[in-house]
Amino acid sequence: MSFPKSSIFCRRFITCLAVFLATATVGWGNVAKHSLFIKKDGSLWGMGKNDYGQLADSDHSNKLSPQQIDAGPVIACATGGYHTLYVKADFTLWTVGRNSHGQLGDNTGIDRNQSVQVASDVIAVAAGGYHSLFIKKDGSLWGMGDNGWKQLGFAGASPQSPTQLLAGNVSKIACGWSNTMLLKKDGTVWGSGVNSSGQLGTGSSALPTAFVQATSIGTDGADIAISNAHSLVVKKDGSLWGSGQNPHGQLFNLPASGNLTHSSLVGSGVRSVSAGGEHSAYLKSDNTLWTVGRNHKGQLGNGTYGNLNSPHQVATGIAQVKSGSATVHFLDENGTLQGLGNNDTGQVGDGSSTQRFASPVQITTGALRLEGTFNNALCVELNSTVDIEMLWVEPGSFTMGAPSHEVSRNPKETEHNVTHSQGFYLGKFEVTKEQWALVMGQSLPSPQDKLRPAEYLGYVQAKDFCSRLTNLENIAGRLTRGWEYVLPTEAEWEYACRAGTTTVFEWGDDAESTQANFNGALPYGNGASGVSVGRSANVGSYSSNAWGFYDMHGNISEWATGWYYTSPSTPVVYPVGVQPGSHNISRGGSWDDSGGEVRSAKRFFNMPGN
Repeated sequence: MSFPKSSIFCRRFITCLAVFLATATVGWGNVAKHSLFIKKDGSLWGMGKNDYGQLADSDHSNKLSPQQIDAGPVIACATGGYHTLYVKADFTLWTVGRNSHGQLGDNTGIDRNQSVQVASDVIAVAAGGYHSLFIKKDGSLWGMGDNGWKQLGFAGASPQSPTQLLAGNVSKIACGWSNTMLLKKDGTVWGSGVNSSGQLGTGSSALPTAFVQATSIGTDGADIAISNAHSLVVKKDGSLWGSGQNPHGQLFNLPASGNLTHSSLVGSGVRSVSAGGEHSAYLKSDNTLWTVGRNHKGQLGNGTYGNLNSPHQVATGIAQVKSGSATVHFLDENGTLQGLGNNDTGQVGDGSSTQRFASPVQITTGALRLEGTFNNALCVELNSTVDIEMLWVEPGSFTMGAPSHEVSRNPKETEHNVTHSQGFYLGKFEVTKEQWALVMGQSLPSPQDKLRPAEYLGYVQAKDFCSRLTNLENIAGRLTRGWEYVLPTEAEWEYACRAGTTTVFEWGDDAESTQANFNGALPYGNGASGVSVGRSANVGSYSSNAWGFYDMHGNISEWATGWYYTSPSTPVVYPVGVQPGSHNISRGGSWDDSGGEVRSAKRFFNMPGN
């Protein structure tokens, strides 16, 4: 077996505790007057109204400045009308506050000023006035609390304990006071609950008795937000769409009513959105923050109380935004949290109850995450122009290895079932020469080479890169306590490579050099002979697989963690300990390998230190 000339380097890294998670927005009718955020150390903080103990404080007094709710580490949170939901790093769900409709999910209906655990394996949360929703690791949707408006997507009574609503494939959730919107993994958008203004975007103002699809979005949904009277959707092309009521300009220049399907508001460049009571806020891809709509509490940040139907730019360099009923909180790239708007119960969090309309006020530094974000994709910023893009891989099962009849199969590619009990982040692209140089403190490559993958690197160097990246992100305060960057296991690599397929390659059973960067003179199966690039190509030069990962086949081989050993023949549940062996392992094949050597199941080995 020949080893690739372009020495192997694993372009991909995973976070060992899995996911930066969060929630969706709470909207109009939302008299929720408390706010939440997570600090860089993973602790959860809140401010504002505490009449039902929603800030986990038994004195029930309002908090004008941030108060710690849980030492954490916490990875997701959501504000309901008078209750709070949050997820810890062990994926347990905790609730506190009002419980009049069973929204805390503890099956008691009793209000609580001390948090109670109600579920496990949770990765995302959202809350409405009196209902709560969460997504589990398997993509299933669960809910509890008020269902009087069918906001839980069925026609039954209001459940006081977690109840499964959908079996799987849910990726994002958002709540208004009495309605719900969700985004599925296939890009479709669905809604349930209050719909009298067409805010669900289904083409009707009728009250649905089950989740109904917003068909005008098709399969292009990327981000969602809903209030009780309007909803917003960001499409995959960066365009912003809205439906529902528009009396104050929150949907720009759409009619004041009768907007039953989603209509275009912004043509491109939008990356995330948040729906307030009767205002809208969104972030563009250049990290600028924009607001529009009702401004009676100064929540638009333009120094007046006048409504706007044309967007106003509030700030630059913004990483996250969250709208409340009449507030806007936003977090900049350095972890500084600022707020605007209604502050009558201290929900802005600046130590006062003074309305904040002239300009944003600083609340704290060292913040990591707001509610209102769900990072299905993660960008690790190396400088102002270079980052490492990572994608979330859901837990699941697959068949690892190759069947006995597969041409070029090695005896150590025995088929066996693998279950990933935890999800993980994985690099969207191979690590580039430019990214390598920035992390390792080396000279930058030439402009023509900066997007080519880092290569001629050994296993020890690859692990050192991960360690240095972890250290840099810890210093910058962007990693939750206990998380780190590591090389993926073989099973994680092949799971992401196959992306749900069972064929020899993720695209099928034949391979030619138009599909991946390998030796075109040595195609696989019925693939046609073709040209060879003769070196590594810029990352992303070929089509991605179904899960969005590039260059899983060919270009350069990629280090995986652990040792080369004989594949088991019985099912395996990951994570497992490191298996014994004497050789390091790499996957994916290289630009000078044959088609048979860039198969999904192909395993390479090399002596330590090479």
